[in-house]
Amino acid sequence: LVLTLDQGWLEKGAWAAEEDRVSHSGSASGDAPRLHVPDPTFDFGIVAPNAHVTHRFTIQNLGTKPLELLAVKSFCTCLTATISSNTIAPSGSAILEVTFDPTGRWGAEKKAISLYTNDPVHPIVHATIAAFVQANFEVAPRRLRLGELAPGQEAAGTIVVSSSAHESVRVTHVESSSRHFIPTLSEASVAEGKRSYVVTVRFTPTPEATRPITRKRILTGTIRILTDSPRQPVIEVRVAATVDPGLSKQHNG
Repeated sequence: LVLTLDQGWLEKGAWAAEEDRVSHSGSASGDAPRLHVPDPTFDFGIVAPNAHVTHRFTIQNLGTKPLELLAVKSFCTCLTATISSNTIAPSGSAILEVTFDPTGRWGAEKKAISLYTNDPVHPIVHATIAAFVQANFEVAPRRLRLGELAPGQEAAGTIVVSSSAHESVRVTHVESSSRHFIPTLSEASVAEGKRSYVVTVRFTPTPEATRPITRKRILTGTIRILTDSPRQPVIEVRVAATVDPGLSKQHNG
């Protein structure tokens, strides 16, 4: 059975609210299933940026009734999961296989998967993976925020991509997942033993982005930085801008 990870669910505060809702939906008597993950955290250690890595978590039912695995939810599209059975008999177990795809990531990463079940006492249990993605390039910032803007206002920000000047890898070009954010790649410069590239990201309102709005609207996209490194062919940086109609008078004035 392949369980689909619900990526957009766990926004700030949603996790706790849903956990509280589910935890009050069943009986807390002893005659019930009981979810247990003996080792809920696993660290892959250092991984290459192009190496998919997999870990198998053991899921146990320590209760007296069948345990039903209702859903699997995650923050990150970098995780996929399969589970050997969605029903676990009393004293039985199943295997949750989690694969981490580090493409576009670098440095320390920590991601969680939440298991939703019919356990009335602990209906949600979290399995966590960690890794350090050892990359050819360093990127700052990891996420680019262009701030709050009035409707029709333009803005720009920069991303700096660096590597050792002694390495032969290069940044080749950049692209964007959104029409709102236009990236431009500068020529490389070398200083203090590092080769650096500057990616300028401009927010240019499209007709869609400038249509009349009555409340704040968050626009997001992904800047893809492509390289000739076999180990790190793609670097992804999330970018966001907030359009606030309350700033219109200040911008026009």
